[in-house]
Amino acid sequence: AIGFDGLGNPSTPSIREDVRLDNTAPQLVSAAPADGSVSASANQIVLTASEPVTAPGALLDGAAAPAPAISGNQLTFATGALADGLHVLSGELEDASGTRVPFRVAITIESAVAADRPPVEMSAQPGGSSTLVSPGSLASVTLASAAWPSVPGPSDFMVLRVDLAPPAPVLGMGLLPGTQLVEVTARWALAGTPVTTFAAPIEILIPNPSGEPTVPATSQDGTTWRTLPLLQGASLPAGQQDGWYRDGAGVHILTRHLTWYALARDGEAPTEPTGLAGIVAGDGLTLRWIPGTDGSGQIGNVLLYVNGEGYREFGPTEFEAKLGAFAAGDTRSFTLAQKDAAGNVSRQTAPLRAVPSLTGKTLGEASAALGAAGFGVGKVSEATVATAPAGTVVQPAGIQLALASTPVDLVVARGIAAPQTRLAFSVAGSKRLELKKTTTIAVRINVSKPAQVTVTLRDVKKHRLYSWKLRVKAGANVVKLRLPRQIRKPGSYSLTWVARSGTETISRTIAITLVGPALAQVKPKRDEIEIVLAGETPPGEALEPGQAGMPRRVSSASGADQTFALVASTGHDVGVVVVDADAYGTRFIADLRAVFPKVGVIAISREPARRMQSVRAGAVLALPRTTTAKQLAKAIAAIAGR
Repeated sequence: AIGFDGLGNPSTPSIREDVRLDNTAPQLVSAAPADGSVSASANQIVLTASEPVTAPGALLDGAAAPAPAISGNQLTFATGALADGLHVLSGELEDASGTRVPFRVAITIESAVAADRPPVEMSAQPGGSSTLVSPGSLASVTLASAAWPSVPGPSDFMVLRVDLAPPAPVLGMGLLPGTQLVEVTARWALAGTPVTTFAAPIEILIPNPSGEPTVPATSQDGTTWRTLPLLQGASLPAGQQDGWYRDGAGVHILTRHLTWYALARDGEAPTEPTGLAGIVAGDGLTLRWIPGTDGSGQIGNVLLYVNGEGYREFGPTEFEAKLGAFAAGDTRSFTLAQKDAAGNVSRQTAPLRAVPSLTGKTLGEASAALGAAGFGVGKVSEATVATAPAGTVVQPAGIQLALASTPVDLVVARGIAAPQTRLAFSVAGSKRLELKKTTTIAVRINVSKPAQVTVTLRDVKKHRLYSWKLRVKAGANVVKLRLPRQIRKPGSYSLTWVARSGTETISRTIAITLVGPALAQVKPKRDEIEIVLAGETPPGEALEPGQAGMPRRVSSASGADQTFALVASTGHDVGVVVVDADAYGTRFIADLRAVFPKVGVIAISREPARRMQSVRAGAVLALPRTTTAKQLAKAIAAIAGR
């Protein structure tokens, strides 16, 4: 079969032609000796056979064709002007001996490009390889010789057809308005039955000149679509019905079935990998992770970055990487990103890096080292270790890796001889509380080891009004003190906190103002409100004082303790705290709201479930990590002006 596009312009129609050749005499070979192909113009079709022939009963578009003018081996059908679209000349060629052979010539005329491009057809020779290209080269189908199924009859041949449907409206699944839909079908020319089974995959090529992230989709009815699976190479595995791969020419679809096809736009990035962890053993550093997810159901490779630079890609079924030797003091950081089948790339994960060496340091020294390295202090516990000085860190030991901003749990040596672990004690609470029917003072206290705490309430003249006794465990504790009814009066007071553990005693005093309901409703001016950023803010952008609607002062906190200290500080008037909920968790949000009920909390998280949990914990708003600095500033201004 020979098929090609003719040359033309709007006044001389462009013609696509096709002819089937048969090995039995007579044979249709050419109508134009100069190029050896079937020729056609706007008003005639000329065929050339291998010997003198006639074409009794020939049909043009299903009706009787005009009788051809015969000159030697050449038949000229004076068709008159042919309209735009697909035209088929078919019938049988008969030689002088009466031997007949079927023929079929498909011609597509397109004088001007319309929204509904005309279909093209090709008569494919059994056992041969054929390629059919649509008008405008918007799609092509290749039938390789190995794909030929059993032919139903000795003279039958296959008709391939490519039909470009009008540009589609919104079809869901990410298909763009105006997406070109392609219908590819095949049938037996003489038997008239569709071809549904192929001995090997056929190939459909759809160029993507715009370069947009796309994945191919298929549909049985042109309405309900599914994406095709991405292949790891340029071949279709045995037993798989369809798949695709991409190269510079476009998207190659390999399929054992024929139906509707389209390129679906995938503009949504996948989620980043989760569970990134590093283990150092005798064979060096091993990174492990869980791949991200994508709305299309198809994920691509995982990208590994070292110190922010691309290092290597791993397949979607790979979950670990061996990176070789990793010694103490190694400062490299590792992040991952997820690709999807369309080529979209997720955000990078939080950096994974080595935790600084903490063994032998005091609790204060360990806290400072963790803060400088971008980590926080987690749970602090004690253990009796005969070989370690009392009050020094014994765990974590060895080389450990953790995600940036992750709280690191510490184990401090209790030692054998007194004094044991040194007592560390801090208090953070609201500076101003509203008097209610039931007034509760909530405070966050942090102690390095279990302690007994006595709290004394005094007025401005230092007169003792009331006291409470508590017992707290090591670490951060949120405690609530119920204020007796007889002393619920507006005014200025002080709370003195005394922590005792063994022979050690530490005291802290904080000032507090109790106001009536009327004064509690007085709002500070928006330009006097300050905000605290606890953890990572939207990437690549900084919130700066002076932006439209932004408060006058923005402070960053590197850990939970510093966040509470900033909000409680008399030198700050914090109205909004922006919390990285992925790093700090929702318990942190609940504690903030309990201790500082008048402070608005905005949670930032990549996970919808965690955003919902953050609101339940007391956050005023919970925003996705894709929120821009401008959007966040607008949200902060709205909360500050409530």
